[in-house]
Amino acid sequence: KNLPMKLQSDPLGAYVVIQKHSASSDSDWIYLGKTPLNIQRSIGEGKLKKGESLRLRVMKDGYSDQVRDWDAKAIEADLDQMGHLFWNPRLVPGNQ
Repeated sequence: KNLPMKLQSDPLGAYVVIQKHSASSDSDWIYLGKTPLNIQRSIGEGKLKKGESLRLRVMKDGYSDQVRDWDAKAIEADLDQMGHLFWNPRLVPGNQ
Protein backbone atom coordinates (compact mmCIF):
# COMPACT_ATOMS: atom_id res chain seq x y z
CA LYS A 1 0.00 0.00 0.00
CA ASN A 2 1.38 3.41 -0.94
CA LEU A 3 0.99 5.98 1.79
CA PRO A 4 0.90 9.65 0.74
CA MET A 5 3.00 11.89 3.01
CA LYS A 6 3.54 15.63 3.22
CA LEU A 7 6.41 16.74 5.43
CA GLN A 8 7.55 20.26 6.16
CA SER A 9 9.92 21.56 8.80
CA ASP A 10 10.73 24.93 10.30
CA PRO A 11 13.34 25.65 9.05
CA LEU A 12 13.11 23.77 5.73
CA GLY A 13 15.92 21.57 4.44
CA ALA A 14 15.89 18.93 7.16
CA TYR A 15 16.72 15.31 6.34
CA VAL A 16 13.84 12.84 6.77
CA VAL A 17 14.16 9.11 7.52
CA ILE A 18 11.51 6.47 8.22
CA GLN A 19 11.42 3.07 9.90
CA LYS A 20 8.85 0.48 10.89
CA HIS A 21 9.09 0.39 14.70
CA SER A 22 7.96 -2.11 17.33
CA ALA A 23 8.85 -2.86 20.93
CA SER A 24 10.57 -6.12 19.91
CA SER A 25 12.51 -4.96 16.82
CA ASP A 26 13.06 -2.07 14.47
CA SER A 27 13.69 -2.11 10.75
CA ASP A 28 16.51 -0.09 9.20
CA TRP A 29 16.08 3.66 8.75
CA ILE A 30 15.28 4.59 5.13
CA TYR A 31 16.16 8.02 3.77
CA LEU A 32 13.18 9.83 2.20
CA GLY A 33 14.74 13.18 1.24
CA LYS A 34 14.81 16.75 2.51
CA THR A 35 11.89 18.89 3.57
CA PRO A 36 9.59 19.94 2.06
CA LEU A 37 8.53 16.46 0.90
CA ASN A 38 5.38 15.43 -0.92
CA ILE A 39 5.80 11.70 -1.60
CA GLN A 40 4.09 8.33 -1.59
CA ARG A 41 5.89 5.55 0.27
CA SER A 42 5.15 1.84 0.45
CA ILE A 43 4.94 0.56 4.02
CA GLY A 44 5.49 -3.06 3.08
CA GLU A 45 2.70 -5.56 3.57
CA GLY A 46 0.04 -2.85 3.51
CA LYS A 47 -0.92 -2.72 7.17
CA LEU A 48 0.92 -2.38 10.42
CA LYS A 49 0.69 -5.29 12.82
CA LYS A 50 -0.50 -4.77 16.38
CA GLY A 51 2.21 -2.95 18.32
CA GLU A 52 3.96 -1.62 15.19
CA SER A 53 4.22 2.00 14.17
CA LEU A 54 5.79 4.12 11.48
CA ARG A 55 8.51 6.30 12.95
CA LEU A 56 9.72 9.43 11.18
CA ARG A 57 12.84 11.35 12.20
CA VAL A 58 13.68 14.85 11.01
CA MET A 59 17.30 16.00 11.37
CA LYS A 60 19.18 19.20 10.55
CA ASP A 61 22.68 20.33 11.55
CA GLY A 62 22.56 22.64 14.57
CA TYR A 63 19.09 21.43 15.65
CA SER A 64 17.80 18.64 17.89
CA ASP A 65 16.28 15.68 16.03
CA GLN A 66 12.49 15.44 16.06
CA VAL A 67 10.76 12.03 16.07
CA ARG A 68 7.11 11.12 15.59
CA ASP A 69 5.32 7.74 15.55
CA TRP A 70 2.03 6.83 13.89
CA ASP A 71 0.21 3.63 14.80
CA ALA A 72 -2.40 2.15 12.47
CA LYS A 73 -5.26 4.17 14.03
CA ALA A 74 -3.35 7.45 13.73
CA ILE A 75 -2.53 6.72 10.08
CA GLU A 76 -6.19 5.99 9.31
CA ALA A 77 -7.27 9.18 11.11
CA ASP A 78 -4.83 11.34 9.08
CA LEU A 79 -5.89 9.66 5.84
CA ASP A 80 -9.59 10.18 6.66
CA GLN A 81 -9.11 13.84 7.67
CA MET A 82 -6.48 15.04 5.17
CA GLY A 83 -5.92 12.25 2.64
CA HIS A 84 -2.24 11.92 3.66
CA LEU A 85 0.12 11.85 6.63
CA PHE A 86 1.21 15.36 7.52
CA TRP A 87 3.91 16.59 9.88
CA ASN A 88 5.45 20.03 10.26
CA PRO A 89 7.94 19.90 13.16
CA ARG A 90 9.43 23.13 14.48
CA LEU A 91 13.11 22.32 14.91
CA VAL A 92 14.73 23.43 18.16
CA PRO A 93 18.33 24.73 18.11
CA GLY A 94 20.59 22.32 19.97
CA ASN A 95 24.18 21.20 20.42
CA GLN A 96 25.07 18.42 18.04
